This record gives sequence, C-alpha cells and structure tokens, in this order.
Amino acid sequence: MEQPAEKPAKRSGPVKGGSVTGVAINRPRPMKEVETTDELRFATGMGELDRVLGTHSEGGAHVKYAEGVLEYKITGLQVTIRNAPLAPSDPRNAQRFEADAMVTLEVPVRFAGKVFPSLRMRLKVQAGYMEVF
Repeated sequence: MEQPAEKPAKRSGPVKGGSVTGVAINRPRPMKEVETTDELRFATGMGELDRVLGTHSEGGAHVKYAEGVLEYKITGLQVTIRNAPLAPSDPRNAQRFEADAMVTLEVPVRFAGKVFPSLRMRLKVQAGYMEVF
C-alpha cells in the first residue's frame, strides 16, 4: 500500500535582506555605492576545494581520508581579491588583478606505529593576472 508523501517542513519566511533559505542576498548596486573595503562572501569557496581535493565537510573542517585513516584537514579559508583599475593612467605602472588565498592545513604524523602531534601550518597562495596587449 502506498504511503502519502511527507509534507515538507514549513519555513518561517525569508530572513531580512536574505532569501527564503536564510542566505543573505547580494543585490546589484551602482558602482558609486561600492566601497573598496566591501567584503563579499561566496558559499562556493570550500565547495570548490572539496571538488578539486576530494575532501568533504566534517565538524567544521574539510577532511580527506585514505583507507579510513585521516590524511589531512583543511580549515580557515580566507580569500582577498585586489582588482586592477579599468583604465590606468600609466599602463607601465599598472596594477594587476590579484587573489590571495590562505588556509590552515593539519596533517596527522605517524611513524613506526606511533601517533605524534599533528603538523599544522598556515598556507598562502597568490595568483595574479595582467593583460598585455
């Protein structure tokens, strides 16, 4: 005998300035209203790392296991992007588009069947692009 489908849980409504799911929405603004210090957040940063590195979210960290043993853990992704001006006054000294990304990497240390304190380091990666034409 078929059972009736469960009714979806009711939502309490959208969060002020957000969507029905409670996620803040970045609405388009005129350029004159955008400050150079504005902070933008995208939920896809760690998701993209999961896809590339084969990790998954677990307890606030993104982890990778090999044969059931923790291989490494990544936390604390921070990305800073510096955009280049559209029309620099002096092309010879033009800034370039740059992105800095920082993560904390924790790797368990095992040797001769013993477990030692994990190796923990803060990693920084920088990428840049400057058009040459």
